[in-house]
Amino acid sequence: MNYLCAAVKKEVVTETFSSREEALAYFQQKYGERIIEKMEESERRLENQITILGKKLEKYKDEPKMTQRLSERRQTAEEKWRVIERWLNGEDERKPVYMEETFDRYKEQLLTEDEELFFYMAGIYNIGRRYRVTEEKHSYMCVVVTGMEGSSEAVRHLPERMAEGNLVLYVCEESPETVKRYRQQISKIRAQVRRDYNKNRALMKNTGIFREVL
Repeated sequence: MNYLCAAVKKEVVTETFSSREEALAYFQQKYGERIIEKMEESERRLENQITILGKKLEKYKDEPKMTQRLSERRQTAEEKWRVIERWLNGEDERKPVYMEETFDRYKEQLLTEDEELFFYMAGIYNIGRRYRVTEEKHSYMCVVVTGMEGSSEAVRHLPERMAEGNLVLYVCEESPETVKRYRQQISKIRAQVRRDYNKNRALMKNTGIFREVL
């Protein structure tokens, strides 16, 4: 029998600082260039979205309900665009305290030859009088183990780098349903990481937030 095995791992690196200013300076030095790139990417996406919505408004100008919905969506996009534009131009002095990268290869090709990143984040946590910059890398590895008599035997035949240090290990008979379920689990883990960061940030009263446009 063939078994589809997927391992999810998390790697965490932290740096602790005695002041908010030191943490922000470190964060800016390490992640600042990529954050600017992401902001510029968001700016271009919003510009394109605003253009498309403008064309749709012209197309549906004789349909009041559709016009209202499109106008609201365009207004929201324009507000987000203005926020990014002000920040990129230096008019908004808020300091970024969070960034993330998502990798969606698993949605198209689940099987891997080695570990594959599916989520990367870095953020600043306020802990008492100290500030911690935390970087998390979330990866997965997925292989098929063939000719096994059961899941226990399948686990014993996993590659060594896959069998140890896992946050989660899934082992199930290979099938299209198993592939679908594993993809859903990886997506859920990524969503939970975001929720945990937001929860911790709120509990620890992390100030200087600039998250909404990243």
